[in-house]
Amino acid sequence: MTTRRPPARAPSPPGSGGFRSAVGAPPKAAELRAQLDGIATGLTGVLDELREFARGIHPAILADGGLGPALRTLGRRCPIPLTLDVATGGRLPEPVEVCAYYVVSEALANAAKHSHASAITVQVQAAGDVLHVEARDDGAGGARLGAGSGLIGLKDRVEALGGQFTLRTGRGTARLSALNCRSPQPIPSDHPRRA
Repeated sequence: MTTRRPPARAPSPPGSGGFRSAVGAPPKAAELRAQLDGIATGLTGVLDELREFARGIHPAILADGGLGPALRTLGRRCPIPLTLDVATGGRLPEPVEVCAYYVVSEALANAAKHSHASAITVQVQAAGDVLHVEARDDGAGGARLGAGSGLIGLKDRVEALGGQFTLRTGRGTARLSALNCRSPQPIPSDHPRRA
């Protein structure tokens, strides 16, 4: 018994956008190929725009309910037991709440994926014009700021608000952030917010 193999196909010629021209192709094949190339280029642009847009999206509960409810919702999805303490005294400026949310979100995700932690503690406390965010786990440690690390993006986000981001690792990992709340007064918790 023999196995039939399909004939080998030649690679697409350069500049063809991945579409090969067929011998004896219909007269409009070149036009169709150009249209498909244009569609592929357009879809790539749309995908890039969608990715950029998605970077700015945050959960509706953060915009509607504030940092405390958003972090409690995030904590309920965490596969590792979480102790969460949030004391903000009301709403904070939106950029500060969004940044704090992402600091905690990344800490929980990293602990779940990499640390082998059995517990995580997150404390968020407003003191004057500063919001302190501390996330600690009891895992293996080893987190570091470096190329390809989501921690670099967090550090940049915190520093863009005039804050400080510190990473301590050893047995367990601690992510410490101090965010500058440049608003003279925290926004009251019953204040309506729109994203």
